[in-house]
Amino acid sequence: MRLLCPPPPGSGATFTTESLETRSWPGLYAARYSPVVRAIRINGTEMPELGINAALAGYFGVPVILVSGDVAVCKQAKDILGEEVVTVPVKDAIGRTAARLVPLKEAQKTIKDRVTRALRDLGKFRPYRLASPYTFELEYFTSAQADSGALLPQVERKDARTVSFTMDDYVHGFKLLRALIALAPSR
Repeated sequence: MRLLCPPPPGSGATFTTESLETRSWPGLYAARYSPVVRAIRINGTEMPELGINAALAGYFGVPVILVSGDVAVCKQAKDILGEEVVTVPVKDAIGRTAARLVPLKEAQKTIKDRVTRALRDLGKFRPYRLASPYTFELEYFTSAQADSGALLPQVERKDARTVSFTMDDYVHGFKLLRALIALAPSR
């Protein structure tokens, strides 16, 4: 999945559709956080990686303007970020390890066209922001994984597989979340 964000306000950086043929600056690439994560909730709402990363961009005042990926993540983007986010579905899952793909040249053309449209309409996009304070809940697959996270003083054990913590600063919460994921042993 690719999230396209414009340069941060005041950075002086710019990009064009031509530069996007080789990269999406400063696009966020979201991948499954870890095989140890069953669910992540922020302020009581289950949050996929798309939402977690969009909130990180939003913290810095940067809106997500385009999401490209499978049909499911494009729907998720509309549900979380709103109907104005531009999406480009390039594959449709038909099983756990199989998908129908949009032909490469067609996908490239569609992405370029929609990036051009998103950049043209840049003023309509707003950063995705969550309300502070931020209560993170990390549900692991096993209780042994939660045991590791529960060792940290600011982390509270919620149940056998879930730990929780609250931060006033989203970036600090995001970093602690990533640390808790990294600390967990594999199954």
